[in-house]
Amino acid sequence: TTLAVMMLIAHSIPAEGRIAAQCGVSFIGQAVIRLVVAVIGGVIVHTSCQAFGWLDTPARIVFTPSPDVNLLWWALGEVRNLVSIFCVIFFVMLLQRFLRYLKVADLIGRALAPALRVLGMRPAAATAMIVGVITGIVYASGVILKEVRSGEMSRHDVFSCMTLMGLAHAIIEDTCLMLLIGAHIGGIFFLRLALAFVTCAMINILYLRFRGDAREPETAPNEVS
Repeated sequence: TTLAVMMLIAHSIPAEGRIAAQCGVSFIGQAVIRLVVAVIGGVIVHTSCQAFGWLDTPARIVFTPSPDVNLLWWALGEVRNLVSIFCVIFFVMLLQRFLRYLKVADLIGRALAPALRVLGMRPAAATAMIVGVITGIVYASGVILKEVRSGEMSRHDVFSCMTLMGLAHAIIEDTCLMLLIGAHIGGIFFLRLALAFVTCAMINILYLRFRGDAREPETAPNEVS
């Protein structure tokens, strides 16, 4: 569970950090935040288990890799993964446009406004945040970049959104994957979400204290490299 918590918080940093950089957020800053929170999460799980004797039984590993997998099978698997990613991104963007057409995204944004305010985001960031947390930064990259380019999100919205997604994204897929190697859901799901929310809330408090009201209409750059 300790290993899984740290991996889920700080994995795929080169790829996901690049997407954050294209949104105008510092790659190094996101990498540092994720690595620091990953270490904190690992320390919390380890010290809690040591102190209270939790999770001291052998891990029940459900997934057993095939011993016959070779380089060719791996390459074919990666090709299938790329095709799958393309299909998922296409349908996620299609769903996002459909929800926006039905004004569902606006309703979700208004419903989540109090929680988003604590995390440093306005309702305009709701769609990108929800899609990223559920499907993952890579899968949701098309929606995220589109929302940033729209100019409706401030720079602080983008930073808070990318930070939250960096710490807790693909919560369904990642959680199921780590359950297969014997991790406990209390750490890989609940603790991960708690660390993401607390980190974003603390950063927003510091931002409000030193930079003023984060809700000022400061737009993010429309030009994405």
